[in-house]
Amino acid sequence: MRKEVEEAIVQFEGVSQRITQLAATMSLDARGKLIELRRENAAAMLRLSEAASRALSAASHPDIETITAQFHQHFGEMRRAIALHQGKWPAVLIGENTSAYVESAQSAESAKMKAIGWIRRVLMPIL
Repeated sequence: MRKEVEEAIVQFEGVSQRITQLAATMSLDARGKLIELRRENAAAMLRLSEAASRALSAASHPDIETITAQFHQHFGEMRRAIALHQGKWPAVLIGENTSAYVESAQSAESAKMKAIGWIRRVLMPIL
């Protein structure tokens, strides 16, 4: 189960990094590709959520209920931040207000880093 979670993290981070690199161009050509990458990101996020949930279900740890609740909290905060960013910045608007877009993207990235950091720091050691 640990390997599955690790692989899901790598996939999710890889797609997220490609989105960041693509969005940095702010070009019209990049907008179509961004839509595709956002779909991949959603699929990678789902894979990570499912892998972590399976791992939590199989883990035996005295604080597993607390750890499970914390996982859902951190993961939910990340999903909300990403959804808010993507809802506020559909691909057609990217390039309209670069500084506002970057600020929104940084907020989503911060939430992602917090959730992934928690998974690596708290969840991975007990798997």
